[in-house]
Amino acid sequence: MDETGLNRLHRRLKRALTAKNISQRELGRRIGATQASVSHYVNGKRLPGSVALFKICRELDISADWLLGLKREESDMNESIWTTEGDTTWRTADDCSLVARIAPAEDGTLELGILEGDTACELFARRFDSIDEAKGYADRILDQKMQRDMSITFIEDGLDGVLSPNISDEDYLASRSLDCDTMRELVVRALPICTGPNSQEVAVAFSIAGPEGIELETNQEADALKQATEQAVFLSGIWSVYAAPGDAVEAVKGLISTLGRFYPSLNR
Repeated sequence: MDETGLNRLHRRLKRALTAKNISQRELGRRIGATQASVSHYVNGKRLPGSVALFKICRELDISADWLLGLKREESDMNESIWTTEGDTTWRTADDCSLVARIAPAEDGTLELGILEGDTACELFARRFDSIDEAKGYADRILDQKMQRDMSITFIEDGLDGVLSPNISDEDYLASRSLDCDTMRELVVRALPICTGPNSQEVAVAFSIAGPEGIELETNQEADALKQATEQAVFLSGIWSVYAAPGDAVEAVKGLISTLGRFYPSLNR
């Protein structure tokens, strides 16, 4: 399978997991594979063998033709279809970057939540009186794929030469070496989100990585993150900030400038 086909497989597998509300760990348990193996499939690093492919399709109730990109649509995976389970109604964006969830609120209205696809972190919430009104509002947000792609392109252009090239085909993921001796690096990830049908922002996550993965910030690094992100949200050990694409680019540049006080190599 060529690179395009591989990308299509991992995108569709991720989409199916999101639509079926099944975690990578749970899928691994069902097909007799490790979570690491499933992660490789989802991230496009490895293709499943014929036996694993059969089990994946069986557990997710999808066809191999659709998963492999030989079939254009799978009715259950059509992004325009809303799914209802119990008192909750939801749908995903075509690229699985966002999930819309509608559920009854305590006051009798319906609460629409827009969630980040990978982490299920709620990015936006609003209440409506009718299900059709909530669905219509969510559809206008989730269908803005072109605007989200434009945001990623803007960030790529703005940070060209500032960070390493973007290594993700779904959002923006790049890094900058802080210290060669300790192999510490700044990792920046930007996911385009919508806080309304006519507004566009990106959620930018900053983290410090080392040889073993994400590490705790030093006091100096933490101070730099606080100063550069100002109104950042600290979630799961990672600093995050929500901003317009242009402001996000400036926040990254400002952070690197601040970190340059502690890591002279950044100023070269």
